[in-house]
Amino acid sequence: MRRSGRRITLKHIIWTAICLICLLLVGVLQIVSARMQKQLLHERVAYDWDSEGGSAHISVYLTEEEKLSMLSSLEDQEYMVLNLYYSLESELTENSITLSEDASDNARLIVYGYEAEGSVSIESDRTTITVKAYGVGGDFFQFHPLQLKYGSYFSGSDLMQDGVLLDEEAAWQLFGSSDVVGQYVYISNIPHLVVGVYERDRGYFYDAAGNDESTVYLSAQSLFQYGSYNGLQSVELLMPNPVSGFAYDLVAEQLSGYDVAIVENENRFEWLNLADIWKQIGTRSMGLNGIVFPYWENVARGYEDVLAGILLIQAVLLSFVLVVLVISLWKAWLRRNWRTRDVVSKLGDLWYEQGAKRQKKKNEKNGEEPYPFAILTFEDDEENEEVFSEKNEEQ
Repeated sequence: MRRSGRRITLKHIIWTAICLICLLLVGVLQIVSARMQKQLLHERVAYDWDSEGGSAHISVYLTEEEKLSMLSSLEDQEYMVLNLYYSLESELTENSITLSEDASDNARLIVYGYEAEGSVSIESDRTTITVKAYGVGGDFFQFHPLQLKYGSYFSGSDLMQDGVLLDEEAAWQLFGSSDVVGQYVYISNIPHLVVGVYERDRGYFYDAAGNDESTVYLSAQSLFQYGSYNGLQSVELLMPNPVSGFAYDLVAEQLSGYDVAIVENENRFEWLNLADIWKQIGTRSMGLNGIVFPYWENVARGYEDVLAGILLIQAVLLSFVLVVLVISLWKAWLRRNWRTRDVVSKLGDLWYEQGAKRQKKKNEKNGEEPYPFAILTFEDDEENEEVFSEKNEEQ
């Protein structure tokens, strides 16, 4: 079989098929990567808040040493959070970033939430259990939309900070049912209202990240007063980001006196950031900064590693296809039956002829005598020269 004077062999067919398979694998891996990213709702908060990309979701994680320095006083921890909030709000105002005039009355320039980890003993009429607990404040559930089975979330702005959110396992242990919204449990003999029951995220990453046991959510105040409190663990912010890195830099500036790690969530899965993980192979898992991340950050970091691996495989496959293409073009170049100067000459002739045709049309439009060269070709130079001379004598 021949095409354009070149015989297509079995070898050509095999290499073409291999390249197509590589490109297909790249596409499949891209779909897998996109689906994995969509599974992490925590990492999509900024996009859900502002689909045009003008907002940033910033997470701040405290080192163990920083947590211990504020462990004895809930007021100190809340002061840190509120001071950060008001300082950022002031900085945004100074940069002429304010709410629009048509914004609703409950609109805010910055949304924040925070959490502390610990444990609590919860008592019901049926039994008493000790479970892992997150004490939360602000709009924590704006950043972490748990899968509610019954009921609703509570908020840091609630007048009464006595709400508690149980997972299904804890609800069954305490009441023998998961539909227990409106029931009361007791923490250190203080009644707390069950406002909701949620389904805990399961899977390899979640279990490995520390979400493999029964967990409840209650206010930071209740955890501090009635439970085993391990200190403020993280603060999360949702704020305007008019240019890339603006929000991150602003938060870093305000927290320059604290020992923390700052993460900008919405761009962590971009290919440049994932490629940067390749440089950290062998050191990324070393805990040198003294930070114990909450399970959702551990899950996100696990996804980063997997997505970085997928990106590496895609890069290798595309590089292979590119190398095959370059080699094929090089071989085609070596087998060519034309010379570069012939091509340049031909292109020059075509350019000249096109220019002549355009000039002819322009002259005809203006009622002028067409220039002789507008209709000449270069097939017979002597004939063209005679016609050109005769035309000049007539003029």
